[in-house]
Amino acid sequence: MRGVVVVLLAVTACRPKPPESLNREPEIDQPAEPVSELSMPTEIVLAPRPDIDLSTLIPDPTHELRWPLSIASHPELEPQFEIAAALAEPGVGWIDLCRLGAQNRHLGRDKRDLVTYLRGWCSVGKQDLDGALTHLRPLTTSVASGIAPAVRADFANILVSSGDANDASRLLTKHGIKDITVLDTLAASYVEIGKLDDAYEINELAITVDNRRNVEARCHRLARRIVLRPPPKQIKAIDLPNAGLFDVRGHETCERLEHELECWLDPAAGCDAYFKDQKLDVDRAKAFAKAYFGWPTTPNSEMTWWRVARNAHAAIPHPGADVLAVTALENGLRTTPCNSTYIKAMVDLANEIRIADHSPAINDALTRVISTKLCIAP
Repeated sequence: MRGVVVVLLAVTACRPKPPESLNREPEIDQPAEPVSELSMPTEIVLAPRPDIDLSTLIPDPTHELRWPLSIASHPELEPQFEIAAALAEPGVGWIDLCRLGAQNRHLGRDKRDLVTYLRGWCSVGKQDLDGALTHLRPLTTSVASGIAPAVRADFANILVSSGDANDASRLLTKHGIKDITVLDTLAASYVEIGKLDDAYEINELAITVDNRRNVEARCHRLARRIVLRPPPKQIKAIDLPNAGLFDVRGHETCERLEHELECWLDPAAGCDAYFKDQKLDVDRAKAFAKAYFGWPTTPNSEMTWWRVARNAHAAIPHPGADVLAVTALENGLRTTPCNSTYIKAMVDLANEIRIADHSPAINDALTRVISTKLCIAP
């Protein structure tokens, strides 16, 4: 048999991108007769895996990176309490109040916390973050409406502007800020500005100080840890239930997150529980995942392409399954001698696709497969 040089076109990845596709051998029927050795051309051009939207099938847990921020929340170096509205006429901002020296006035006991809050933000305006935290820290127990929750949000915004996670940790320790909500918000804020290593460090600090009373919040932290630093690539689907993704059990949110992460980590074989959660046809969804994520990235035998095509066919009518199946059949023919027992099986499968509901866009490809002109002539 002459040597074969195979050109494999670049495969376009789809969103979301799991850390790694862990291929499992599909269990399907296959022709039993051996394939004879024939003369083969010097170059075979294989079609790339079709670009298919997987957003309805495979989860994207990167949303956990922003927890507990809302969709509309973003880091900003601005007071989270409307201090200017509380102390000034409309049109006057907090920076104007600082310039006028309002932070140094004595406005009575009922406005004492408001003045202290402004004083903290005037320190921020002077880039004196130490001074800002010194003034704001006592207000975490303020009884003035809205001040305490605003200060906790302010802490994260001020700390994320201080530099990296080491700078933030130093300030947290110096000012005795131990509120885990601040750490959670700070980790999410680092994600927002693209500092993922700092987000990981602060999230690890939150996990360390977590007293485990809020199980749901702990699972969000553990999920963020996994998304920021996926487990080793050698992790297998069969190991996931024992891999220690979470150290809590029996909570609805935690189970949902764990199933989502298992599927994201091993979309080829780790999605059964997630598919059930999403109320999908599990067998059909599994077949599609096996075909898509089991797509060969190197030259392969007709047996491999046949199995990919069979799995894709089993996933029909999932969107894109027919395109995936016929593309695998074309690649299979390009690597198969025309007298192989796989030829008839491939043609029969193409005929099954043709008589069923399918995308008109694959009609030409079906014709090419059924004609068998793509196979390798003796």
